Amino acid sequence: MVPCFPLRCVSVIAAAVPLLLAGCAEPPMDYLEVRRVDEPITQDDLDRLARIAEQIPDGRLPALRPHFLPRPNWDSARPATVSTLAREELERLRESTRLSVLAAARGRQPRLRFALDKEGLTREQYTSLLLCVGLAMQRSKVDPARDLERYVRDGRSVLKRLANDDVSYATLSRDEQIEAIDKATWITRVDRAERLLEVPEGNVAIVGQSEGRLAKILPTAFLSDPLADVSDPLRDFGVPFKERADSGFDSELTWSRADERVVAGTK
Repeated sequence: MVPCFPLRCVSVIAAAVPLLLAGCAEPPMDYLEVRRVDEPITQDDLDRLARIAEQIPDGRLPALRPHFLPRPNWDSARPATVSTLAREELERLRESTRLSVLAAARGRQPRLRFALDKEGLTREQYTSLLLCVGLAMQRSKVDPARDLERYVRDGRSVLKRLANDDVSYATLSRDEQIEAIDKATWITRVDRAERLLEVPEGNVAIVGQSEGRLAKILPTAFLSDPLADVSDPLRDFGVPFKERADSGFDSELTWSRADERVVAGTK
């Protein structure tokens, strides 16, 4: 005969089972949250990355999947509107910044897995820490002439115009397509500038104090100005040269037949 337990007894037994099982199970691992870029880093964090790098054969931490995507490069035959292509670009950037995407292994990395196990880090936790340190390093490399807040402010006004451009990209002339790509490059600029602005100044100072050591262990993608390859030098630095005050004006230039030999290169 199957025993019949009062409902109260069943509740007590059900509550006790997990406790009994827990006594025989492995102790739970400590949960470590992933880092956000706007959180402070410490010297201990840098030391942790250095210990991981010591386990890698060449002493440099393996590269992540690209954390900054290149500027847009649309096929000239795409019939979609400029605004649609711009939205696709924004979605592509959002997808690329997901931690799970960045943390996905690139090939077999047994030494890295061993080092992370030794440090008690998951791949996501390691990736988030590496991003915090790496982006701080990259912000320290930004040329002072590149005002990040101005990049975001100017870029947003361009992006608003892109969002309302409902002309088919394929119908544009070659020059118009080049102009559209130039405007769409602001999507890349704004994305990079906004993410760099999240980095606390204290983090920039921390990596600056250990720049020499970090330059030897960080993936090389973190060692350069991330705006250099998408910048507009004329916009950032102004006129590429400055005339002397005593050089006069073009209207004051004179010409004589004797100058003809100089221009022609004759003697």
